[in-house]
Amino acid sequence: PHRAKGRGARLNDVKVYGVASTRKARELYIEPNMIPFAEGVITGIAGVLLNEGRRRGFDVLTFLAEAQADYPDARAAAKVIETINAILLRSPLDPVPLYAEAGRIEQQLLSIQRHAAERSRPEGTPTASPPMYR
Repeated sequence: PHRAKGRGARLNDVKVYGVASTRKARELYIEPNMIPFAEGVITGIAGVLLNEGRRRGFDVLTFLAEAQADYPDARAAAKVIETINAILLRSPLDPVPLYAEAGRIEQQLLSIQRHAAERSRPEGTPTASPPMYR
């Protein structure tokens, strides 16, 4: 799942989806705690483990968070850690470093965007005056 583009999305806007290999795991962990991932394809190791769990009858859980498609989304990773912490571990996995990283990434992107906008302006073109001076 991808979150709509745009910076500054709040943590509460990040949705976490879950997939389980067995009905029991789905009923115990997924349905009461998050949105079941109902449609789509899970690839990679997560997909292989889900398939093997289903085939052999053991519980496998996969959590997916909506994430920005155009840069590493530490905020989404932190939300998944919070979910794992709440429903499985009940121990302190600290998502605070990921939130700090999310802030750093977002600030760097804003700086890059400002720099790119300045460089794309033709040389000698004055910058627009703020509306109060027009």
